[in-house]
Amino acid sequence: MPKANARPAPTRQPRREAEPARRQPIQSRSKATVARLLDALGLHLTRFGFRALNTNAIAAEAGVSVGTIYNYFPDVVAMLEAYAARSLSGWLELWASEPAFEPRSDWRNSLRRSFRKTVERARTDYAYVLIVNAYGTIPEFEDTILRIRERQIQASTVIHQRISHELSPRQAEIMATVMLDVGWAAVMHIARDEENLDLELEYEKLLIAYMAQYLDAPGG
Repeated sequence: MPKANARPAPTRQPRREAEPARRQPIQSRSKATVARLLDALGLHLTRFGFRALNTNAIAAEAGVSVGTIYNYFPDVVAMLEAYAARSLSGWLELWASEPAFEPRSDWRNSLRRSFRKTVERARTDYAYVLIVNAYGTIPEFEDTILRIRERQIQASTVIHQRISHELSPRQAEIMATVMLDVGWAAVMHIARDEENLDLELEYEKLLIAYMAQYLDAPGG
């Protein structure tokens, strides 16, 4: 059975706030340009990783000049924030029509549902999975990735409370945090390969067993 490796906590430096986008796209043409730039960022990140992520590479991927990027974004960090915000919005839309569980449903059902939905989404947006899993590995993007992860945990906490009424606010936050720290690493491994149901179920069992030590423990 695959094992989840604990990731050492990185040394924290003072957090640098990201610069906002230089201008918000209003016209449909501008919106299309921004979408094209963000698509190029996601594609380049998926192909080459963070080390090759810069405005010149993204511009080449999008088939535009670097100046076009700077019309909308001050730097690649702002682009990364915008990409993650768009991805999180899409992830939340995936849950919008999901009905809540009956009160008697336990956290295991909630976790299975969350895990499978996350795998489904990851297959269409692998770059976002790379982003949330990169904390502690890319110093130049450390603060940005931390902010993105915090937003993901906040959104996941709300979702887990809605789909499983049994969970307390604290349990929902624990589930969201562990899902991000452990579950998304499994998702990254699963989503990069062809669909493999056996592998998904194996990771699902591992994740449930890992989570049980927190949610089944007295006072959990």
